[in-house]
Amino acid sequence: MPVSKRKKKHIEAWMLRYVNSMKKMLHLSDWTIVMQNEPCSSDCLAETDVITGQHLAKMYLSKTYTKDNPENLRATIIHELLHCHLSPISELSVEILKPLADELGGSRVIKSAINGIEYETERSIDGISEAIAPYFPLPNMPKKKKAKKKPGRKKMAKKPVKKPIKKK
Repeated sequence: MPVSKRKKKHIEAWMLRYVNSMKKMLHLSDWTIVMQNEPCSSDCLAETDVITGQHLAKMYLSKTYTKDNPENLRATIIHELLHCHLSPISELSVEILKPLADELGGSRVIKSAINGIEYETERSIDGISEAIAPYFPLPNMPKKKKAKKKPGRKKMAKKPVKKPIKKK
């Protein structure tokens, strides 16, 4: 019978605790934040999918989040959680603009307007998270383990060779 190895979880317990504490501090206690075990796209530090009207968000972190420094992690988690507060802007713009596509010049115009709103919302989240992050606690990351040196052969220091003194 083959022995199955348990796959290491991508999201560690300390990160789950940190996201929950930050969620409360950002007044998102009524939200469910589901930390996804699969990583986000390789070109991102993190991604959050907000589920419309359900107070539910799925957060994905990069494969290498544990190697990041505490300040960057704090800013990233705050940024991702702020999406929960500001997602209604994008959702509402879609609801308002899509039915007006014919009157406003077609779906390409609507898509451009929605993309512009989403871009500016993202920039707003960046600015707010950078401004408030220093006032929030850093994550309590585990201490990095130092690599142990392999025991090897000790090198002996060479003693200087004394030259014999010639007598005259």
